[in-house]
Amino acid sequence: YDRYVAVCNPLRYTVIMNHAVCLQMAAASWIGGILVSTFDTVYTMNLPICGSREIQHFFCEMPAIMKISCKDTSTYELVMFGMGIVFLFVPFGIIVASYTFILLAVFRMKSSKGKNKALTTCSSHIMVVSLYMGPCVYM
Repeated sequence: YDRYVAVCNPLRYTVIMNHAVCLQMAAASWIGGILVSTFDTVYTMNLPICGSREIQHFFCEMPAIMKISCKDTSTYELVMFGMGIVFLFVPFGIIVASYTFILLAVFRMKSSKGKNKALTTCSSHIMVVSLYMGPCVYM
């Protein structure tokens, strides 16, 4: 949203992206992350583990822990799938939509200097999103 406002509404940027909006965006992401992490942790701590407690993974992830559990985890797997859609694909869709609007605005710009500045502003964020979302989609 920040990059969208910076490129598409540069003269109104300071009015739209004020301190309150930045705090609301940060608080929403923190609260969402804390709620999901708390839910996963509480559920994991209550799973009965059968047999070996060794996980053949580089890091301890939920599907690996559910495989060594004695309990039927099919309902929780469905919940995890739904949460994965909400917390991965919805933000990714919003990011793709905002960059589509940014690219449309860039193509409408007359000056090449303005186009280069807008694309330079957004390229680092696109790289970070790609490096973060790519492995998450794979996992």
